[in-house]
Amino acid sequence: MKSMAAAVRAREPLLKHVFGFVDGLNLRIYQPGDVDEQNAYYNGWLADTYCSQVLVFLPNGEIAWTSFNCPGSWHDSKIAAGLYKLLTNPTRTPGSFAVLADSAFPYTAEIAGRILSRPKDKIVGKETDVSKLRLWEAVTRQRQSAEWGMRALQGAFGRLDLRLPVHKTKRALLLYVVFRLHNFRTRIVGLNQIKEVYFPEWQARPN
Repeated sequence: MKSMAAAVRAREPLLKHVFGFVDGLNLRIYQPGDVDEQNAYYNGWLADTYCSQVLVFLPNGEIAWTSFNCPGSWHDSKIAAGLYKLLTNPTRTPGSFAVLADSAFPYTAEIAGRILSRPKDKIVGKETDVSKLRLWEAVTRQRQSAEWGMRALQGAFGRLDLRLPVHKTKRALLLYVVFRLHNFRTRIVGLNQIKEVYFPEWQARPN
């Protein structure tokens, strides 16, 4: 955790204890035949049936934590409940270590210091504290790492662009294998934008 935070701080000195980046991911699934199950997986905002995930990427490009294969109608706060517990547990997340998220990612006041994000434009526009504005700018700059992580994941595993199986167990196994392979590929091959940004020495390794 310390080495991950050090990598972020080396690139963005204002972010002293950030060790990861969190974001949600919706993946299309085939429409379930059961009406109740269909309603659970139907995402009204996206107007289709989805399974939902929340992932935490590390500066080395690997997935550190994920809650996956959840119904598409679930709110991110429900999917990320396990993450909130980890972040507020001092034995699992010591000191003031935190992860970055975008302004749309939900969290409660009790973990506000554990999940850092830039507030909505309305709040930012009224802020006069220069130090806060600079911190929010730093958060915005580094927050894009979660998007890089999603791009690396979906770019390398085209299966995620196709509809996933209706069968929950089969779908869970497929996702589990993809996430594990992503970490293996990132660790061994190293073709990952997050890793190249925060650990540039990886690019200079001997062939």
